[in-house]
Amino acid sequence: MKILSAPLSRLRLARRFNWRNITFSAKTVGGASYALLAVLLALLIFAVVIAVAGWHSAAGADVPVIGYVAMAGGVLLSLAVGIGLMVLPFYSSRAGYDDPPKYIIPEEAVGKWTESTL
Repeated sequence: MKILSAPLSRLRLARRFNWRNITFSAKTVGGASYALLAVLLALLIFAVVIAVAGWHSAAGADVPVIGYVAMAGGVLLSLAVGIGLMVLPFYSSRAGYDDPPKYIIPEEAVGKWTESTL
């Protein structure tokens, strides 16, 4: 078996797997997928239209200082919650909380119990 150089083998693997999967996925898209895509695109357009209308309707409004303070507090709180929730999976994985359960059998009960009685 011939061993390829690293850049050439990565390029061949990328061509082999990615393009085949993408073309296969594109060929297997059905009508329901297109309908879902159309509905999601319509929702996106609707949200952009509402956002632009809201932006133009509030063009002359003055925001007091407490409004900016409240907005900054909301942004910081949202960032803290988002970062905290993203950190939790990494912490639980590295701390061993995601490991499979293990039976802890006291030493004095080793001869009494078998695997089937647990």
